[in-house]
Amino acid sequence: MNENKPDWGDKDRIKLLIERFSMVYNEIFWESISGHFQKNNPFSLLDIGCGPGLFMKEISNRFPKTALFGVDEKPEMLEEAQKRVPGSDLIQGLVDKSFINSHKKKYDIIYAGLVFHELDNQINFLDGVKKHLINKDGLLIIYDFIIVPIDTYINAYAPFMSKDEIIQRFPRPAKFSKNDIKFLFKETGWTCKASYDVLPVTTLFIASFE
Repeated sequence: MNENKPDWGDKDRIKLLIERFSMVYNEIFWESISGHFQKNNPFSLLDIGCGPGLFMKEISNRFPKTALFGVDEKPEMLEEAQKRVPGSDLIQGLVDKSFINSHKKKYDIIYAGLVFHELDNQINFLDGVKKHLINKDGLLIIYDFIIVPIDTYINAYAPFMSKDEIIQRFPRPAKFSKNDIKFLFKETGWTCKASYDVLPVTTLFIASFE
C-alpha cells in the first residue's frame, strides 16, 4: 500500500471530489475521450479507483448502454458510488498485484482516473491489466496529473488553496511527466494511441495493447 496516499474515505475529501468534478472533468476531457468510445454499441468499462462514482454516473448519462464496474479500497466511496449508479457492479479492494492476479473478469475499456500516480507499482499494473481486456481492440485509459513547473501548479490550484499549501504539496500529485507515462506504456507492450492535455496539470492517455 502507498503510505503517501491521502485518506479518500474522509467525508471532507469526498465533498472536495464532488465540488471539483466538473472542473477536472470538463468538456475538453469528454470531447477527447468520447471519440474513442463505441457510441453505437454497448461496452463494458472498469473504473479503477472509482471513488464516489462521479465518473461512472457521467458515463451512464452519456453512454447509457455501458455496463459499469468499479473497484475502490474504501467502503465509504463504494457506498456513495452505489447511490449514484445503482446498476453498477462494485468491488471493494486495493488495486495491487494480488488483486490484478486474482480478478477474473474482462472488459472492453479499463479506466484509471487520477489514481495512476498513487499505485504502488505502475509497471505491475500495466503488465497485469492486459489480461483483463476482452480483446486487442480494448482500451486502457489513464487520466492523471503530470509533472509541470511549480508555477503552473500554483496558478491551477490558486482557487482552492494558498500558495504555501500548494508548494508544500508539490509535486506529490504528479509523479510522472507525459513522456514518462508514454515510456512506461512502451516498456510494458502498450501503444499510446493518443494523449490530450485537459488541464495545465492533467493529461488524458488512450492506449491499446498490441
